[in-house]
Amino acid sequence: MKTHISIELSDEQRNALACLKDGKQSKRMIMRKEVVDLCTAHVFGLLGMASDTTGKRTTKPINTMQDSSIYEIDPGDRELMRYPDNPSYVRAWNGYKRSRQAQGVKFD
Repeated sequence: MKTHISIELSDEQRNALACLKDGKQSKRMIMRKEVVDLCTAHVFGLLGMASDTTGKRTTKPINTMQDSSIYEIDPGDRELMRYPDNPSYVRAWNGYKRSRQAQGVKFD
């Protein structure tokens, strides 16, 4: 199924997402493709933890990390995160960060 979710972002919000994604302050605004990638990583992070009515996992984890490590916050990331106490947010943050690292992007 293709989903077309309409999200309207102001320039200020686009800049905030770019800073979050890049891990540093800048005047750059996030591009449409990057928003799609961010949303996709978050949705698949949620699906990795989805359960059916019997309590069994409906999907395999989307990455090779152990379940507990996906919720660990790397040093320095907590102050960059908007919702560091939200497990879903931390899982999506770590999933996105690891996928970008696999593409060769360095987070310092």
